[in-house]
Amino acid sequence: MIKLAFIIIILLSSCVAKKNQIVLDYTDFGPQVLSYETLGFGWYEWNSHGSKEKDNIKIVIYKNKKSLPLNQYKDSKNSPVVDYRLISYQTALEYLNQNIQNLSQTNEFPEILERLKLTKKKIETE
Repeated sequence: MIKLAFIIIILLSSCVAKKNQIVLDYTDFGPQVLSYETLGFGWYEWNSHGSKEKDNIKIVIYKNKKSLPLNQYKDSKNSPVVDYRLISYQTALEYLNQNIQNLSQTNEFPEILERLKLTKKKIETE
């Protein structure tokens, strides 16, 4: 009986649905020179240029845009300023796969390559 209960618990825990979205930092996608075409520039979208201060930019990767709680990504007056950028799961993986492949072929910038691989793993396992 205990074995049966244990097996049922394992089966139920493996059926847990994955999240519809994951929120990452802009820097998880490499430097701005690599990511700006996909994510926009590394400063607040409402500013015309960057500054010495690092802007708080988050990338929301979603699988189904219709089920995104968009009001969750709006700032309240009591929270720090955050610029949320939404991209699809497919777009994120295409960007990462392309840049991982390009960086792997050149053997340059190994730290950026590792960061992109880590980001891809985070997205795929969420």
